[in-house]
Amino acid sequence: MNFAQVRAFHLVAREGGVARAATVLGVSQPTISQHLKSLEAHYGVRLFERRGRTLRLTASGRDLFSVTERLMIAAEDVETALRRPAALTGGRLRLAADSTALAVELLRRFRARHAAVELSLGVASIGAILEEVQNGSADLGVAVDPPAGDALGVEPLRRERLWVTAARGHRFERLAQVAVADLAGETLIMREQGSRTHAMIAQAMEAEAVQPRGVLEINERSAIREAVATGMGVAFFVPSECPPDPRLSHTPLAGRRTRLEFQEYLIYRRERRRQPLIAAFRDVAARLAAEMTTTDAGQRQS
Repeated sequence: MNFAQVRAFHLVAREGGVARAATVLGVSQPTISQHLKSLEAHYGVRLFERRGRTLRLTASGRDLFSVTERLMIAAEDVETALRRPAALTGGRLRLAADSTALAVELLRRFRARHAAVELSLGVASIGAILEEVQNGSADLGVAVDPPAGDALGVEPLRRERLWVTAARGHRFERLAQVAVADLAGETLIMREQGSRTHAMIAQAMEAEAVQPRGVLEINERSAIREAVATGMGVAFFVPSECPPDPRLSHTPLAGRRTRLEFQEYLIYRRERRRQPLIAAFRDVAARLAAEMTTTDAGQRQS
């Protein structure tokens, strides 16, 4: 068995094409194509149906792919075991996140333990984060409630309750918590309709038949805070998105029929979970998650 040929097959099947497989491996497309032809010729089997530039797995290809998924994980385990002594003396780790607060803290802790690793952080939407982790342009992602998928591993990091942000002197400042019903007649300043916060608030208000005065959409968090500070309306953030600002007040939001909180997760490709950099970052994330869980439990009891 030629491992290079089998790996080329696996990546073409996983990535959906020769071009993306070549990018992942860092080789030319003709090299990948030749590996596929040689593999099929050697065993006398067709692994793909070729329709123009589109490749689809045959029945034999699907059977082989189910085996190569396990094979690639085992190969990764072998490489991890061999490289572990010098795993974190260098390298680069790329993180994509939908907000910066938790991501920056994770990177800070990782840097404290592995100073030789070059780090980068990109901020993106949940859809872009999933795509970047899938195609390898990001090693890991941090996002709220990512959809489940066989190719992706997710590990819980932090759960945060949604708060209402209002200008100082607003009636909400005097409340211990704001009920969804209290939002009636208020102008709501929110991000675009595709955002999870927007969807959660809309669902909660619909469930309790609450009508706002109006909705103002602003797509950038700092701009939303500025609009709130000038009295244009109220907005919604989790505590980690609320930097100190004497112009603003923050009050927990409570729904009678909807749980108004977010769960953030660490995201990575399952087949890369044991790679040294990924494994080291997962360890840092697990330690931070345990600390935050303990802190949250203590706050609920107090």
